[in-house]
Amino acid sequence: MNRLIRIAVGSLFVGFAAVGCDESSSKPIAESQPGMGEVVSVDPPFGIKLTLAGGTETSVEIEGFTVYESRPPRDGQPQAPQGYELSGKQFMLAGRLAPGAKVAPAGTYADLEDAKLQVLPRGGDPLAPGVSKLSLGDGKDYVVVEGSMVIDRAFQKAGSYAGLQGSFELLLQETKFGESEDPNKPADEKIGEPVKASGTFVSKARSVKYEQM
Repeated sequence: MNRLIRIAVGSLFVGFAAVGCDESSSKPIAESQPGMGEVVSVDPPFGIKLTLAGGTETSVEIEGFTVYESRPPRDGQPQAPQGYELSGKQFMLAGRLAPGAKVAPAGTYADLEDAKLQVLPRGGDPLAPGVSKLSLGDGKDYVVVEGSMVIDRAFQKAGSYAGLQGSFELLLQETKFGESEDPNKPADEKIGEPVKASGTFVSKARSVKYEQM
């Protein structure tokens, strides 16, 4: 994939690299920009909080929210919806925006306010789709069967970053991961019945331009 170059725009935060790209660059927004949401002067409490049905709340260290520009349409077909990934430590929710939503590469995150996004088993980066799965620190791993996400607020800190705040509802399947690509080793094994989960997040955001050379 060394011929693929991806360009990230809209915000800067250390340690958050684009998935599936050989080279990416981020730069801080110079001033407050239209379309990026309300301007804040104080950093909000960034992070992810998730609660299993009937369980206790778990806090997850946030990494970031990325919106990916879609691959250009081919053969007269409509362009696929843009993808997104919300990532944290041992946590990934990947999915897509509503058809026609054009957030990347301009970073017009305010267009996502009150939008309901799909959370899919795989999605996000069109070149290297992310897998929606998570671990809760109790030795259990889960994959996302289905879900949805609502963006409550877009915001920006002028000269620093753009951000998003929202909530999500998930149906999770506890899974013992195997070696599904090796027929001589155990495949993934489902454990028990799917369980419902809900959560909230506050994250820095960026957008990634699709560019293939």
